Amino acid sequence: MRRFSRIVYRSYSYSGANEQEWLTNPHGVAWQPLVDVYERPDATVIVAELPGVDKADIDVTIEGSSLSIKGLRHKELPSDIQRVHQMEIAYGPFARTVELPVYADFEHVEAHFENGYLTVTVPRTAGK
Repeated sequence: MRRFSRIVYRSYSYSGANEQEWLTNPHGVAWQPLVDVYERPDATVIVAELPGVDKADIDVTIEGSSLSIKGLRHKELPSDIQRVHQMEIAYGPFARTVELPVYADFEHVEAHFENGYLTVTVPRTAGK
């Protein structure tokens, strides 16, 4: 498996990564969480799926009309691993950006994190 991992690593290596980094995060330097975006009569709601991410490692920002969710999912592999058979869960830094409608009220955005889901509610401006 180690030989196979090295072959795959060489085939799909990305700049700045060493083999150990690639083995712990084969999806690359960053991953994107899944998001649902929907509108209610009073707001646009963004729900990001972030299992295994600590609330303290999440940063939500708005720049212009873009809402960005960034953070880090930590993973410490045991030092005594001899062989990796399968590794599908992405770890490390993540980022996701969602464009908000022009009628969004950026001054009253609310965020709530529970059970691995971040819900960001962006109300509509009055009269929209």
